Amino acid sequence: MQVILENLYKAYFEARKNKRFTKEQLKFEQNYEHQLQLLYEQIIAKTYKVAPCKAFVIEKPVYREVFAPQFIDRVVHHFVVQYISQEVEKLLIQDCYSCRTGKGTLYGIERAKYNMRSVTQNYAKDAYILKLDVSGYFMNMNTTLLYNQIQEFKLVENLCCSSFEKEILHFLLQEIIFTNPIHQCIVVGKKALWQYIPKNKSLFHSPPDCGLPIGNYTSQIFGNVYLNAFDHWVKNDLGIKHYGRYVDDMCFMHTDKVFLKQCIPIITQKMKNYGMEIHPKKIYFQHYNKGLEFLGRYIKPYRSYISNRTKNNFVKLIEKINKTIVLEPKELTENGVLHYFLCRINSYWGLFIKANSYSFLKKAMLKLHTSFYTFYYFEKYKNSWKCKIRKTHLMSYN
Repeated sequence: MQVILENLYKAYFEARKNKRFTKEQLKFEQNYEHQLQLLYEQIIAKTYKVAPCKAFVIEKPVYREVFAPQFIDRVVHHFVVQYISQEVEKLLIQDCYSCRTGKGTLYGIERAKYNMRSVTQNYAKDAYILKLDVSGYFMNMNTTLLYNQIQEFKLVENLCCSSFEKEILHFLLQEIIFTNPIHQCIVVGKKALWQYIPKNKSLFHSPPDCGLPIGNYTSQIFGNVYLNAFDHWVKNDLGIKHYGRYVDDMCFMHTDKVFLKQCIPIITQKMKNYGMEIHPKKIYFQHYNKGLEFLGRYIKPYRSYISNRTKNNFVKLIEKINKTIVLEPKELTENGVLHYFLCRINSYWGLFIKANSYSFLKKAMLKLHTSFYTFYYFEKYKNSWKCKIRKTHLMSYN
């Protein structure tokens, strides 16, 4: 059982990586050895229960409902994922991009470029693009079907670990999957924003026994597993080799226009097996010369651009920074605002530099208030640059 405690420590260090300066993490860190020991005892005694999460609405890039787990539950999520991740990787097709080591949005964009070149034989042949979106993906995931898939794929049984560890993993998976986050959740932020959330995008209106919280690390992994059989069906049975999926965004490419168009009702019917519906207003079907908007990039033959929505969101972020950065330094550091802006800036920089949009990035960064550089600086990182918080302000978190 010592290995379980050791893996909990590993999970804790993974969970805190991107939450290093949040109040909840810092509070946990003050006595983390004791906290992990208590968590360990709860897990092996099978008395662990998912704690009430925080529910709120984010406004960018679109209005979206988020259920954020408490930090101790994040540790449990990382604990489970470190066990099953390798088995999950064995199941997935190459062109499933979300939340996978070495993949992600940039990899998905590059694969979309490759598929466009490949299906057209370097733009020498006609080809067509079909892009589909699943309506309310996480809100309509059937928890019983998901758990049965995990059992069917033997994600736990095939692990090289003790029978007791497998028993514990089954317990934790059931607790995570079947705990309804809307029960005992703590609503924070602007409650009025909920009026902008469509019913099919809210867990509060999910069908019975359906719905996973978007804020959970495990939900992202389960999102890959849930449509894994569908991914293989598209490639092998439907015969569309040039296909990719990022969570609920799916892209199909084929040389036969009629065949690809006929696939729309077939795919729509197939989705019903998973309790899912294709969003009727988000069906894109065009010749490849018209381009493809995928994962924040507008892809056309020989070139690609950052989408206008992404550019506009970055400009709005800079405006928000300029309004906030003039606050008292203590207020900025105590509320975690500096760390929040740090993550957002680095995220956008990664997108723009990879898309060769340096000129737009340079113009946008010139709009930043000079006070920005009182708190941040840029450092060379591999073949790019990375924004960092100056040490004088970094210390004020502790």
